[in-house]
This record gives sequence, structure tokens and C-alpha cells, in this order.
Amino acid sequence: MHKAQLEQCSQRYKQQYSCFRSVMVGILFRHIHTSFITATFT
Repeated sequence: MHKAQLEQCSQRYKQQYSCFRSVMVGILFRHIHTSFITATFT
């Protein structure tokens, strides 16, 4: 594998990871938010 190819691959991996992380944080935040609302109003 060439070095440029490897860097490109790692950069793509970082982009995918940050996207995945933001999605996970969004899901987690929404879950906490909804459970907080149900705990407060029930």
C-alpha cells in the first residue's frame, strides 16, 4: 500500500468515525431527553 493511499484511507475512516459518533450522540441525547421528559411529567 502506498503512503498516500494509506493516509486517504485513514482520513476516510476518521470522517466515518466522526459521523458515526455524532449519530450516536444524537441518539443518546434524544433518548435521555425523552426519558427525562417522561420521568418529569408522569
